[in-house]
Amino acid sequence: MKYREPSLGKTVDYIEKFTTSIEEDIEFLPETIHVLKIHVSHLLEKKLIPKEKAELILSTISHPNFKKELEEFIKNNKHEDIHEALEDFLYKKIGEDAFFIPLGRSRNDHVAAIIRLHLAKKLSSLLEKIVSFSEELLDKSKKYVETPFILHTHFQPAQTTNYAHYLLSIIEEMLDIADHIIYAIRTTLKSPLGSCAGVGTSVPLDRKKIAREAGFKKTIYNTLYATSSRGFFIPAASTIAWICTLLTRISTDYISWSHPSLNLIILPTTHLQTSSIMPHKRNLATMELVRAKCTKITNEINNVIQIQSKITTGYNLDLQELTPIIWKIIKETEETINITKDFILNTNPNNETIKQTITKYITGIT
Repeated sequence: MKYREPSLGKTVDYIEKFTTSIEEDIEFLPETIHVLKIHVSHLLEKKLIPKEKAELILSTISHPNFKKELEEFIKNNKHEDIHEALEDFLYKKIGEDAFFIPLGRSRNDHVAAIIRLHLAKKLSSLLEKIVSFSEELLDKSKKYVETPFILHTHFQPAQTTNYAHYLLSIIEEMLDIADHIIYAIRTTLKSPLGSCAGVGTSVPLDRKKIAREAGFKKTIYNTLYATSSRGFFIPAASTIAWICTLLTRISTDYISWSHPSLNLIILPTTHLQTSSIMPHKRNLATMELVRAKCTKITNEINNVIQIQSKITTGYNLDLQELTPIIWKIIKETEETINITKDFILNTNPNNETIKQTITKYITGIT
């Protein structure tokens, strides 16, 4: 059941290791099994596969231990990707009845479907974090409506405001970001199923019905676009870039305000580090790392755009390199949001210093 061996024979280990995506594919194993169930069920419904064979396949992949057994099989065997591994595993369990699985499908459309479903799930999780962050900041801002703070322009003390005003500026921008995440989810939840390798299939599948049953909101009509593009990564990646831009500005604000010459905020010690040779220092370590990590994430986003833009229309293995980048940057963005939220929720304005600064630099009263 290995795809290349019947026509090309075996390759050498280091080339196989270079081209495989199996380690990254494990992350969306649940979606892989889910989409296969939908496909086989649809073949049965359309009477394109004998009932007893379809039921055997479905009962096998629906068994409570199937996922665990498949994961163990993948660890102990070499495969190009999760789809080859799944088909090979089923062949070893149920024999030639597993050969019905590729009917009316290709790795191309199933890979695209699985990635889309997994990405939508991850974006939904990211959306929850943004909304939760906004809600908690709103609760905190209510405590500081009457607390003076300083608006800086050109990094000079410019006008008097209140600390709630600053926090609310973050909230409103995050709500705009939330709208963009919703758009990215909507763009992602379009089904490529039934597109096969790019020009569809002569197997009479009901693509709209498969899409609904798999959990998609719409169907991609053009089969070439459905399988050859990862353009749906771009709204997700650009939204992450916006999040990172905001988090970088926030971290820079607090790093600046924490300098002893300004001393505008009271810092949570859990976010500080000191020096091995200068124990008097209080370094705002977490916010420095937020800036650096956000820079790394935005650089990875550029990789997503560049890889996508350099290939011809039609599936290319270059696309395989995009997927782990997306999973990585979403994970790191969520971690960075968590750290930033904890920091802001545990940081407070230094009222005494703020009043002195307002008096000295803004109101001019001595």
